[in-house]
This record gives sequence, C-alpha cells and structure tokens, in this order.
Amino acid sequence: MSAGASTRSPSSFELVWRTDEHCACIRFPARYRGQPVSWTVTVMSLRHYFEHYVRRGLAPDIDHATVHPFIEVESEPSDEMNARVALGVARVDEPTLRKVVIMMRQYKRLRAGRHEFNPPARFRVLDED
Repeated sequence: MSAGASTRSPSSFELVWRTDEHCACIRFPARYRGQPVSWTVTVMSLRHYFEHYVRRGLAPDIDHATVHPFIEVESEPSDEMNARVALGVARVDEPTLRKVVIMMRQYKRLRAGRHEFNPPARFRVLDED
C-alpha cells in the first residue's frame, strides 16, 4: 500500500502495521506548522475506537454512548509526529488511508490535542458480567 517512493503523490503513505480491517498505522511526510515532519498515524473506525478504548475504560473522558470522529495529535512539534484518527467508516481500507493523508496534509490549523468533528456515532453500551 505504499505509493512509489520516487514519485510522491498527495496521498502516498507507508503502511506500518494493520491489526484488522478496522485499524491500521501509516507513516508519511508532511508539513506541520510550516516545518517538515514525518507523521505516524493510527487510523481506526469509530467502532474499533469504541470497542478497544471506550469500553475498556482507556478513554475515561469520553461519553460512553456517543463517540465523535476525531484527530488527536499526541505531541508538540518535532521531526517525528504521532496522531490517532477515528472515523465513521465501516472499515479502514486503502482509499480511507489515502483520504487521511490528504486531510492531515491540508489541515493548516492542526495543533496538539484532540480535535472532534461531527457527526457523532452512538453505540449501545452493554453491561459485561
């Protein structure tokens, strides 16, 4: 899934790892606050985020029934930047990963922290015995 290294398209990336069809990690060059950086971005579906983070209590500040799509930049500017992106998609396929690369490259006001956007997804929380 890596677009050619010699001819970088606006959506080229390197696939670092994939757990399943709902979560993948990609790496790509871009600019952040005017500086060249290498992004390492974990991209997941909202369902994956809900099941693996919210339900397990790893996202305590999140309403346990409503999850918004988000971009979360995990560090301040450096040569290596990390982020998580959760989207309302059925699966994280190559077109979705390419759209994330384009989105990250074009988001001029991106800063450290969590940036939520609409529409949210609602999940049914079942009690576990």
